[in-house]
Amino acid sequence: MEIQLNNIAKRFNTNWVFKNIDYSFSPGKTYAITGSNGSGKSTLLKILAAYFKPSKGEVKFLLNGEVIQEENVFKHLVYCAPYIDIEASFTLNEFFRFYFSIKKPKDNQSITEVIEGIGLSNSAKKQLLDFSSGMLQKVKLAAAFNTEARLYLFDEPTMNLDEENKKWFQNNLNQISAESIVIIASNDEEEYQQANSLLDIGAFK
Repeated sequence: MEIQLNNIAKRFNTNWVFKNIDYSFSPGKTYAITGSNGSGKSTLLKILAAYFKPSKGEVKFLLNGEVIQEENVFKHLVYCAPYIDIEASFTLNEFFRFYFSIKKPKDNQSITEVIEGIGLSNSAKKQLLDFSSGMLQKVKLAAAFNTEARLYLFDEPTMNLDEENKKWFQNNLNQISAESIVIIASNDEEEYQQANSLLDIGAFK
């Protein structure tokens, strides 16, 4: 997959969040979108996920040289962010059963294998409402890492994680296929230490 941003801009009402971004994202690379709080990092990430449309300009998603239609982009990506809620009444088993009814698990792993891989076998039958914020974030990250995808989007991915699980996050980044694009929106250098390229959103005001 490749993504091309052609002179894109985004505004809400009369407020321009950013303007005139020309950029491209290529497979096999990790990118960081940086900038201060409120600078538009999350907004750009949502455009890259085809959740938002730019106010101006064009976003092209390409796979093997063919354009992916906007309504089909979701089939090729995973998006992980602290502000994305998951149904708290689900047990951990139920969450992954629902999630993998929509997304394809990497290497055809079973739900049991995924849960064992994150060390939460003893919590498989617990409702997510009983999980700490750190556990919930790890569950969302585990869902992303264990999905077959061409585009991995992470917004402030280690929020609420302790030091051990921050290392777990970095280790899992290394396991993502070289055919995929990884994009991390963050103002914490520790989160994007593996990035090949930085896109400073503050430069496009």
